[in-house]
Amino acid sequence: MPAPLPVRRAVSRAHDLKNGCVGPASVTVAPQEFPLLSIDYAQGETDLNFVFFYTAPRGRRRRMHAGRVTTALLRAAQQFPALLGHLVCDSSAGWRIVVDPANINWPVVTEAHACDLTIAALRRAGFAWTAWPPQARVADLRTCESQPMLGVHIVRYLCGGVSLHTKVRHQAMDGNGVWRFYDAWARASADELRGYPAHTPPLPSHSFATGSPLLDRRLLSDRLFPADSAAVTDAVAGDAVGVGRGRTKATSSADVRGPGSEAASDSKASADAAHRYMDGLWRFLREATRCAQHLHAPTPEPHALHRFVLSGSSMERLKQTFGNLAACSPAHMSFVRTHRIGFVSTNDLICALFWRAIARAHDARRPADPHTCIMIACDVRARVGAPLTYSGNASFPLLVHSTKAELAGQTLTDTATHIRRHVAAVTPDLVALTADFMASSESMQSLIAMFDPARAFFSASIVSNFPMFAMGNFGFGRPVHVDVPDYLAPGFSIWMPTRGAENSVHVNLALTDSVFALVESDPEFRQFVDVAS
Repeated sequence: MPAPLPVRRAVSRAHDLKNGCVGPASVTVAPQEFPLLSIDYAQGETDLNFVFFYTAPRGRRRRMHAGRVTTALLRAAQQFPALLGHLVCDSSAGWRIVVDPANINWPVVTEAHACDLTIAALRRAGFAWTAWPPQARVADLRTCESQPMLGVHIVRYLCGGVSLHTKVRHQAMDGNGVWRFYDAWARASADELRGYPAHTPPLPSHSFATGSPLLDRRLLSDRLFPADSAAVTDAVAGDAVGVGRGRTKATSSADVRGPGSEAASDSKASADAAHRYMDGLWRFLREATRCAQHLHAPTPEPHALHRFVLSGSSMERLKQTFGNLAACSPAHMSFVRTHRIGFVSTNDLICALFWRAIARAHDARRPADPHTCIMIACDVRARVGAPLTYSGNASFPLLVHSTKAELAGQTLTDTATHIRRHVAAVTPDLVALTADFMASSESMQSLIAMFDPARAFFSASIVSNFPMFAMGNFGFGRPVHVDVPDYLAPGFSIWMPTRGAENSVHVNLALTDSVFALVESDPEFRQFVDVAS
């Protein structure tokens, strides 16, 4: 193997401007500001880290045109101007995103030698950082004093590939917006590279749905779970639900609902209303606390990440079988009308499918404990409106509780309906009232006083971050992110495509080997899951 070449700055900003790749001639950015609501930044400093890797076709060792990829990046970011700004705060205006044309987040481009860096090798190694060859450059984008909303490090490999290391701050974008941004980047790249030699491939716009990106979520986990939230870390070890260091700002219900709200006259909930809400919240948290007590039990087996894939045809069969069953059932129709919950969605059915399989597997392993729960991150901006130009960035983590016996006596449609009933309860009014509750120091102190400070898993230092009632900072609208913060499993996530049922759904589950074997062989589960690895 040849000696590794030194990593060097291959394309500088001055070089880009000189050669017309990027700069005012091709990218224009207007100065602007975006005020932040409490749901934008109430939960800390989380970043969304993604790593993509693309190779030249037919094994040709040709350099991809990194300058054109950079130009495409900035042109795509014009559709999401908040990504080109920085997070700033002052005493008068509070936290906001400021876009300054003179201080744009120019991407860093480097060049590295990596003769054995291939998609196949990385897939075999589970897409882990440790799979990268020692001579390959892996950019660390987690630290930046200026707090830019978007960080990009483009690494061009002499083997003919390019990796895109990106960091998107949660205040600017959630999973849905991230997908739209990457798709826009891919399309702009295809336009930039049109007419260039065939060995310079565009970034495939379909890559996110087909599973070709390399996504190492451990970096994200490190950011989501600080040291003072150890109890919650145990709940969803290695996966993501919105938990971080709290940072709130007093915000009225009208502010959260966005401009044009008719609730300006009663923007602050009265003390009586706040206490009534807190009473209901207490009943909800009491059940959540009971579940949390199980999270500290030692795990006898190590967990490994397993991948499951549902094809578009499998999802269609799932909807036809159980979705139509719900729609045609008189009892279900009556239930829908009574509770005003709407019909079950594809996401409800997928969540129910995996939840039931995991519960049955753990029932065989731990029959003495009857309880199980699933946590679903409901999109907040879809409920309160999206006054900014980006697409959402907050979630409302929702706990859905059941027993293994109840799940065993239900059909998959029944379980999906159970999930839908809880999701439908997350209304715009509930989201707005929760935001006001979080912003009130008096309400938070009253809530903390309800619990025994000696209970380490629910101490005052983490109560404001407890995901059962806090609006998390890792919100996914679509793609959908789902966590199971139960002792049954450290968690699983569902990444759904945005382009219809013809695309597959990739699901990552952290399971022990014994539980994975039971889930994989589950008859109901295997009807719809095409790949389990």
